[in-house]
Amino acid sequence: MAGRINRATVEKVRERADLVELVAARTGQVRQQGIRAMARCPFHDEKTASFSIEPAQKLYHCFGCGVSGDVFKFVMELEACDFPEAVERLAERYGVPIEYEELSPNEAREIEREKRVERLLEETCAYYERVLKDSPEAEAARAYLVERKLGPELIAHWRIGFAPDAWERVVQGAKGKGYTNEELVASGVASEGRNGPIDRLRGRIVFPLFDGRGRVRGFAGRVMPGVEGPKYINSPEGPFFHKGKLLYGLHHARGPIAKRGRAVIVEGYTDVIALHAVGVDEAVASMGTSLTEEQLTELRRLCATLVLAFDADQAGQDAALRGMRLAEQKGFEVKIVPLPAGQDPAEIAEGGKEAVEQAFAGAVSVLAFLVGRALARRDEIGIDAVYAQLRTILSEAPPTPDRVAQVRRVADVLKLDAELEARLTRGARIGQPLAQDGALDRARKRLDQRTRVERELLAACLALPFDGLDALEETAPALRDPSHQALVPWVRARLVGEDPETPPGSEDVVAELYALVGRWDPAAGIIPDDAAARVALRELVLQVQLRSVDDEVGPLRVRVEDGSATGEEMLRLSELQRASVALRTELRSMNVPDR
Repeated sequence: MAGRINRATVEKVRERADLVELVAARTGQVRQQGIRAMARCPFHDEKTASFSIEPAQKLYHCFGCGVSGDVFKFVMELEACDFPEAVERLAERYGVPIEYEELSPNEAREIEREKRVERLLEETCAYYERVLKDSPEAEAARAYLVERKLGPELIAHWRIGFAPDAWERVVQGAKGKGYTNEELVASGVASEGRNGPIDRLRGRIVFPLFDGRGRVRGFAGRVMPGVEGPKYINSPEGPFFHKGKLLYGLHHARGPIAKRGRAVIVEGYTDVIALHAVGVDEAVASMGTSLTEEQLTELRRLCATLVLAFDADQAGQDAALRGMRLAEQKGFEVKIVPLPAGQDPAEIAEGGKEAVEQAFAGAVSVLAFLVGRALARRDEIGIDAVYAQLRTILSEAPPTPDRVAQVRRVADVLKLDAELEARLTRGARIGQPLAQDGALDRARKRLDQRTRVERELLAACLALPFDGLDALEETAPALRDPSHQALVPWVRARLVGEDPETPPGSEDVVAELYALVGRWDPAAGIIPDDAAARVALRELVLQVQLRSVDDEVGPLRVRVEDGSATGEEMLRLSELQRASVALRTELRSMNVPDR
């Protein structure tokens, strides 16, 4: 806990803080241009400086990605913290004493207790570091870490240490500095013994566990090779260590996550360290097998995409996937990287960043991963059992273009007829003889994701004539596929009650549109009623519009970054970025990934 920071302290921090220095610390060189300064934006990747700083007013604006604010917002956005935390961090950086509003005696005692325990944790961490670096009793630990490719620089960066194999070494040292038994136990440094506190970690390699601000909140002790006992002993849950609230490595990964818009989630501490060592520094590890709501809330402040990399153990995958489903509910786009059997991210990182990125290039959606895992078992448990599993998976998935793609994938691999394909989504009808047409099947395989969304939209317009005409007019300028552009007048005529001839050369596309229309019938079981249909139509409209906006943003952003953009182009880019944010926000409010 902490009291409310008084206004005088906030103003002193604002006056002392140097926004130019803060930006330079994140991005490197800052170039002065008259009363302003320019730098590369710390919130997105760019080669040419488009981040404008007003040093006197402590304000910033990026012409590339549109972010803006003051010195406090800069820290809040970049480090994903609230306003009081931003003030505290800046006060610590610039040496401003923090004064709080008048506190009660109990509040004052609690703040002092928190500070003492934080100092105890920090001093214990430093002690473990010294033991690993200098003590003869840590020689085996040093050799083991070298074997695991953890050299002196990585050890120092992650503050890895060693706990001596003694019962009271840490306890006696802490008591000599005036710490109490209650503080030793509350911090998790010590456990209750028969005759008082004893060292919790003994004879183990120690990984300090930090919060997002880089403060030591606990420790994880790894058993030495060949020694019996649990592989890891963590600090116990208590007033200062909450496993479900921490993400290992976040204090180093916070900036890269915000900059790249994604977080890589792995299982182990050494996985995080290895990935950071090869430049994948947006990696973090959860303190358990499944991400918690608190951890996801912390990550949501920084990014919109999660990439989950785990090994081939199915029990671990199932637990991790529970967290990923929760992440999707919170609006994240979630990708899964299925690693080869017997390999973890640390082992893949031994091949360098290129090997890691190559592995990550195989990332798929959660639904695609579940479908692929089930299909891989068809020789083991038989096609009928696999079909039953897939029917459960697909029928429970929301009606999105991704589900449509996975249904087709299953039908292709299992060689299903139209009836069995329809039953994958609880009896959906798929426009019977057309769904079995060979030309239609070949056309489906050629479609990329954007083409699929546009085609689903045209089918939805035909299926919902009362809403479809407005949706068509709203999206017609945004359609990219020439075959879809050519069909706009035909669809419009159908919606106003006419019976136009099929445009020459469009027969296969029109055949598929009629097949897709069948999915919008409530009797098909995919979309339960008219209200749900209207929502699904709106989702498709938003996705088509978002892709069109992104098409225009890309070239303009390049021109801004290389300095060739005109003033009008900069204004247009800002307008488009606002439109993109609005579209993505509305999509996420519907729990739909903005693909």
